[in-house]
Amino acid sequence: MKKVLSIQSFVTHGHVGNSAATFPLMLLGNLVDPLNTVHFCNHSGYDHFAGQITSPETLEKILKGLDRNGFMKTYEYILLGYMGSTANLNCIGEFLSSVF
Repeated sequence: MKKVLSIQSFVTHGHVGNSAATFPLMLLGNLVDPLNTVHFCNHSGYDHFAGQITSPETLEKILKGLDRNGFMKTYEYILLGYMGSTANLNCIGEFLSSVF
């Protein structure tokens, strides 16, 4: 069983990002920890979308919490998707560089 940290978007309606990836990865026998970079009502290709981008500060707190509990060293794969902002991409890149 492989352990995956999936860092990408989440939508309530539709199937993109973690909304699409988590279940199939689990069906294939992986343990998946989703970290949502955004929470939108649907993907941004629709005429209207609403929701929020997770702040870099929140993402960093979650990642540091995972690391403090020793979980970061257990991931065999890290799946990256839609970040929502350049600041989020920089935050995640800097954190992962410091851990691995």
